[in-house]
Order: sequence, then structure tokens, then C-alpha cells
Amino acid sequence: MGYSSLTNNWIPAHYSNYTPGRQRPIRAITIHHMAGNLSIEQCGALWQNPSRNGSSHYGIGTDGRIACYVMEENTAWTNSNWNSNCESITIETANDQIGGDWHVSDTALNSLIRLVADIAKRNGLGKLVRGQNLTWHSMFVATTCPGPYLSSKIDYIIQEANKINGQGGEPVDQVLHVGSKVVFNGVFKVDEIILPNSVYPNGSVGCYSTCYGSPVGVNDYIPSGPLSTCNQDGSNANPNGVLKKGGFWRCDKVFTVLAVELPTRYTPNGVAILNADGKNFRVDCGPLKEV
Repeated sequence: MGYSSLTNNWIPAHYSNYTPGRQRPIRAITIHHMAGNLSIEQCGALWQNPSRNGSSHYGIGTDGRIACYVMEENTAWTNSNWNSNCESITIETANDQIGGDWHVSDTALNSLIRLVADIAKRNGLGKLVRGQNLTWHSMFVATTCPGPYLSSKIDYIIQEANKINGQGGEPVDQVLHVGSKVVFNGVFKVDEIILPNSVYPNGSVGCYSTCYGSPVGVNDYIPSGPLSTCNQDGSNANPNGVLKKGGFWRCDKVFTVLAVELPTRYTPNGVAILNADGKNFRVDCGPLKEV
């Protein structure tokens, strides 16, 4: 198995920072950001520190170069979740902006897309699906990784990687229009919970992948009424289930877009205003699909 032919440099992690072999088949690719503008050599040096207790399979620098640190047949310690580590190939991506939306250069983003496509093809992952065989760090632990910018690009990464592999993939309308009918396209993690109160009679959830990172205002929380609890793969959906932090949700309700906010540097897909439980809320257009 080894590593991708796209790799520019092999920088082996210290043997104490990963587990040889795998307990389960590879089922997913997980995206991370470095929370810094590290070169692939600097990232590799972290994993060569025997007391680091962490590693990743790959790293991508702002210049687009790719390094492998842990062979794909071995288990890197990246996702803060052992089950996920056992099933995932992980990629750390450098940021060319520190803080804010933790921006990633176009060169790094393009390398990430090519690497994701290559990993998926060689490991027989088939068509990439958001939240299933293409995942991100905050799905498994309370963190803002991979940052607002990469979180907003998940659908784009999937679309472009699927194109490379001849898996099709419908273009996503990233800027919707007033009156558009939309659904949430995928399975999402419950990152924060607000219990039922006078504002949210059914409670609400904070979801980092639908609002460019941690919610910053009350309107960034999604009313819980139309949401169903489910497994990470979307199965066993239960509209009467109790949403819990760290769990997963899906939503089959069709919403009407009430208003839109045009894309900015911090909201590159634009923002849609929807309504549920009598409460308007804001959501990144990226995870929405027009129907």
C-alpha cells in the first residue's frame, strides 16, 4: 500500500507516535488543518518527536507540496478517536492565515483535492460522500479543526475529487436565491446544544460545519424541531430522538430560503436564512442542496 505517488517527501514519524498495522479496513479520509503555516518538513518534525503522541498520514504545505509521515497501512493518531483512527487516512493542511477563518492557499487546496482523489481511488472508497467516507476532525471531537475555511470547502473538495475519479457529482449551488427550496445535504455532528427555552421551544444545536466554525450569534444555532438523531452514516434516523453533544443529526425537511447573504472572504459560499420552529436562522449555503 505504501503512500501516494503525489508525495514529494517521505518524513517518517517516530514509531512511538502511531500504531503499526490496522485493526479495520480503510473506510474514510479525514481532513485537518495545522492551525499554523507549517512547511511539510516542520509538520514532519512534530511527528518525529517521540513524546508528541500524535501523527498524521500526510501533510500539505502552503506551497502545495505533500509529505507522507505514516504509511497508509499503519494507523496514525490524528482524529482524537480510536475507532476513526483505525478506519481513516488523515491529512494535515497548512494555513496561510493565522486565526480568522484559518484560510488555506489555493495551491494547498488543489493539492488536497488531488490527494483525496488519489487516496479514494487506490483504496476503493468509491464515490466520496460528505460525512461518510470523507470526514473532518470536528466530527469526532469538540474542536474547530479543520477551521471555518476548509469546513466551507468540504462539498467543493468532494465534488472535484469525484470528478477526477470519474465518479460524477452534482455541482453544488453555493449561492442560493430567495425562494429556493433546499434540504441539508448530509449528516452533521452536534457540536453544541441549547436546551429548550423561550426562544427555542425544542432546543437548538450548534454545528460547526454549517456555520463556518463555532456559532458567534444566536441566529447561528439551528432549531432542533425538524432534526432527527441518526448514526454517523445517516442510518437509524429518529425524529423523536434526543440530540446530544457529540452525536449526529440529519434533516429531511424542505426549507424555503427567506434571504441570502452574498459570499465574503469569511463566508465564501454565502449564507442562507431559513426558518424552523418559528425562528429564523443562518446557515452556510455549502451544506444545502437545492431541490
